[in-house]
Amino acid sequence: MKIAAISNYTLKNTNIQKNNQRKIADYSSNPCNPDTKKIKELPNFAYQPSFKGISFENDIVRSVKGKTYYGDDLYENNFINLDKLGWEELSKSNFDITKATDKEIYAFQHALALGETVDTSWVKRFNDFNVDLPLATSHVLGDRASRKAYAQNLRVLNDTTKNEYLDTPIFDKKGNLTLNCVVWDTETTGTNATNHSLPLDKIIQIGSIQMKNGKIDESTAYKQYINPQMPIPVNSSIVHGIYDKDVKDKPTIDKVLPQYLSKHLNKKNGVIVAYNSKFDMAMLNNSIDDYNKFNTAKRIPNKKTFDVLDPFILTQRIHPYVGAKKKLSEQYKFFFCKNLDDAHDAFADVKGTVDMLKYDLYYLNENREDKNKPLTLRDVLLFQNGSNNTNIDIPLNHLGCNDKVNFKMSYRLKPLNVKNYSNGYKLSEATFPAMEGVIGEENTQKLRDLIIPPALASETDEGLETAETDKKPPVNKRRTIFYNQNRNFKKILKFAGIEGYGDMNRREVIDYITDMSKNYIDEHSIELIFKNANPKDKKLGNDMPDFSISRRVMAEKQNLS
Repeated sequence: MKIAAISNYTLKNTNIQKNNQRKIADYSSNPCNPDTKKIKELPNFAYQPSFKGISFENDIVRSVKGKTYYGDDLYENNFINLDKLGWEELSKSNFDITKATDKEIYAFQHALALGETVDTSWVKRFNDFNVDLPLATSHVLGDRASRKAYAQNLRVLNDTTKNEYLDTPIFDKKGNLTLNCVVWDTETTGTNATNHSLPLDKIIQIGSIQMKNGKIDESTAYKQYINPQMPIPVNSSIVHGIYDKDVKDKPTIDKVLPQYLSKHLNKKNGVIVAYNSKFDMAMLNNSIDDYNKFNTAKRIPNKKTFDVLDPFILTQRIHPYVGAKKKLSEQYKFFFCKNLDDAHDAFADVKGTVDMLKYDLYYLNENREDKNKPLTLRDVLLFQNGSNNTNIDIPLNHLGCNDKVNFKMSYRLKPLNVKNYSNGYKLSEATFPAMEGVIGEENTQKLRDLIIPPALASETDEGLETAETDKKPPVNKRRTIFYNQNRNFKKILKFAGIEGYGDMNRREVIDYITDMSKNYIDEHSIELIFKNANPKDKKLGNDMPDFSISRRVMAEKQNLS
């Protein structure tokens, strides 16, 4: 829309109009704003257009009626109700991508994108001045250790005189997947797999399943708890749900490893597939090294990594700007519009990895440069390791990801009219009376000391007289404490010495204070960066999944279950 054409709009609320005019003027006059030249096209929910050419939000999102937590259900008098946003709410909609229309998928993605700004602070830190890629993608594709590993793998893969099994087509002439592989995952005591200056973490669960001729063979499913012979940190248990009591009577890794490697992770069953294979393969090779220390007569060779398929890397090369978080459970939401059931269970992660792998391979097969030339495993592995010398028509840029998409169109700064938008956590005197009965007097006093330290409270007000009066002017020594991020706000509460009270432990008290301290913007216009769900922008570089492929993957999964 053109700013000059605002007068052509039907006014819904005079105050909103004035505020949005100011917002747009400030926004468009910012010389550092990457979208300054495009500001005239930014949608504004405060107005109803009186001419044809309706925005994405009205033409697609709001045309989806009768759904819960997405589509028109999000809006109340042209305001988006933030109380209805977030994956916890959206996941209740029981969305089925195989039955949904295109408009319903885009409306769902729009709600998911807005919810991402509620669920994570990462999106708020996105901008294309200091971030070329999402942080996780930048680390996976661009750090020194990753580039070194990719270069080593490419040296092996580029030698076409060796490893001839890599040149076998992985699709038949009808486009059906024919790959043989073993998809596996681990759960561990922690995340230290490579820093040998500290104690290395151990495997506590293995899960795997085989794909034979492109199809899951349920009879090969394997799941095993392992006693790590060390305590499992509570923080790790909270993530994967595995506690010391679950593994205390289970076999140790040296009892499991030889048989598992010979029966499951062998060349006969095909290549290994793992999501974030760098971590899992390091944990596996650490376990092999430990085994070899005490079994010198039956040494097991370390597993090579050049032929390990990794949907974690493939997806980020193809779709670097789909979702800020790159964990399997987070990516699964954007690609399949549903929960990854029992996320962080090794076997559940295995089945989720299968779905992501199939999406990636179908996508690469459809984007062959020469359609008469079949896609081979070598092509996929070369692409995975950053090579442009393949039969895949997805050019990789200097960052190592799809050059056909870009940040600027994938995450947009747009004005939104919002209700109940929580922009951070604010601690002030006004919040204390409602808390005191729940957290106790001592904790309440500690909060007061945070916003007005005792030393400041004891200072006198001498020397503050004015020329007009003999009375001292009122001095408000109290201040407010504000943090955008949940973790930073909780950290300051821990420094304050907040303790448990009544039936609540310390963590529960801190959670309660945090929840009560949320600061809301209500019925107001804000500017927000969020994932662009508009399919019309794909030609300009908006990075979006190919939902026809997502439907295919989910349909195949439903037929197998």
